[in-house]
Amino acid sequence: TSNTSILVCILIYFFTLKILYLCFAPPLPDEAYYWLWAQRIDLSFYDHPPLSMWVQSLFSTISSNKYFLIRVVPTLSLLFVMSLGLYWMKVGGLLINVNDYLKFLLLLLSIPAINVFLTISFPDPILICMLLTSGFFFSSYLESEKSSNPNQYYFWYLSVGFFGLALLSKYNAILFGLGILIFLVLSKKPKNNILYTRHFFLSILFILFIFYPVIFWNVKNDYASLGFNLNKRLDFKLDWIDFLRNATVFILSVIVSFSPILVLNIMRLNKTMIANDGPFP
Repeated sequence: TSNTSILVCILIYFFTLKILYLCFAPPLPDEAYYWLWAQRIDLSFYDHPPLSMWVQSLFSTISSNKYFLIRVVPTLSLLFVMSLGLYWMKVGGLLINVNDYLKFLLLLLSIPAINVFLTISFPDPILICMLLTSGFFFSSYLESEKSSNPNQYYFWYLSVGFFGLALLSKYNAILFGLGILIFLVLSKKPKNNILYTRHFFLSILFILFIFYPVIFWNVKNDYASLGFNLNKRLDFKLDWIDFLRNATVFILSVIVSFSPILVLNIMRLNKTMIANDGPFP
């Protein structure tokens, strides 16, 4: 009971900070122009794909309040992540009592990158929701494959579909897809690997179909968005001092953004699972 009270108090502190920000912080410049794009809906936009703006525009049918429209998407995204996390813990057998879920929420909110990007109205809240859902269904696919469940391809295509929606949210979702691809290449034998079946080819077509609005917009607009992200945002000069400085800043930023608390808990969880002869989830 005392542990529960401590966890609840810490979570109240986190949520109070979030509520104060949502209610009183002025929009960031990027939030303002994403709101402007949501008022001028299109197939895609200059520096990002359109899904986040489409969702925000959808809410404009029920309210014209600018602050509501800017804050509603990250707020609902946080609630979605909390709900899917609860369900995933249940089906994964990781939810023994309420403290397990409270610890999950505390770990989630202790990750600065997650806490920030589920508060501000960038494309990232929708990206996080789509990738988390894709990961959930990919995990379900792997579990159903072990038991030869006939629904395994149903889970696979759901995972692929939400990955396609993640790409429709932000270009760097491609890194998640590359991670899944590397995982499949390294962990599975060719004879039962989905990479060597028609399902993988159909999955690529499925992703291209979902991503088609962005492709069409870029073709129509002289590849403005792809050119901006692949050319103007990148520095192609080779300077080893700059490279080492940027690499150092990047590594430190990753450690801070993804929380040493989370890393230490993952290491502890891995040690516990190995000691119990169980797989690392």
